[in-house]
Amino acid sequence: MSFNREGAKHCLQSFDFQRLFIEELGWDRYPGISVPIEIDDEHFELERIAEKRGVGVFLCRQLPVNAIRRKIDHQLTKQ
Repeated sequence: MSFNREGAKHCLQSFDFQRLFIEELGWDRYPGISVPIEIDDEHFELERIAEKRGVGVFLCRQLPVNAIRRKIDHQLTKQ
């Protein structure tokens, strides 16, 4: 599979991460499983959109600050 630089660029610019990982980078589809996470009384819903060899890609439709993203990453790693 050859890399389509323009296609990947378009996906990034339009925030279409599912298409980026699956169609442009060749990752495997993953059924839309949502993972609820609560950090400091804030609720986040992360959707697993792709995976490759056991590494998952999660989409969070909110953009939390860096400290919260680190806490989310820590909780996901534990799961």
